[in-house]
Amino acid sequence: MSIFSLASCGTSPDLDLESDDSGDMIINGGTATVDMDQILAEYPAQPSMMTPSIEEWLKYMREEEKVARDLYLAFYRKNSHRTFNNISRSEQIHMNAILRLMNVYGIEDPASSREGVFTNPDLQKLYDQLLAQGNISLKEALKVGVLVEETDIADLDDVYGLNPPRNVQTVAEALLAGSKNHLRAFTFALGRISF
Repeated sequence: MSIFSLASCGTSPDLDLESDDSGDMIINGGTATVDMDQILAEYPAQPSMMTPSIEEWLKYMREEEKVARDLYLAFYRKNSHRTFNNISRSEQIHMNAILRLMNVYGIEDPASSREGVFTNPDLQKLYDQLLAQGNISLKEALKVGVLVEETDIADLDDVYGLNPPRNVQTVAEALLAGSKNHLRAFTFALGRISF
């Protein structure tokens, strides 16, 4: 049985995405899941492999996924474009999965419960800039979606250079696959409005 399958994460305008508190991702039709219980059962915590670099990477990724979620929520409220709604829910699932890993390793969560508020000053500045850009128009908001997902893909890929515990790497791989699908969804939506 596969630990994760992210074949359709947020790519369809008709996709119905749900999540539970465990970080599991369920998409209508069962095509995309991050089964944290199975990941942690198959790859239990390896505290001896947790380094300060991996801890910082997890904290950064937790807030970076929040940047994406908060931007997409704001853009959905402004534009009512379904892609933002679907992918914002998926980003929450990404946040939940990272938080579950952080809890396993006893890492303090840096993420604020307030939308648009970030502990990391660089991420706060990035959020503010991208929010302003995306509020210009739907086209600009979709461009921001493309940029955010390209950045997320690059930052998720950084995990390989950190020699992480297997459960961290497995979650990163699942989120990476999801982010690639998000990128395709935003690129497709942008192509439909760019004449």
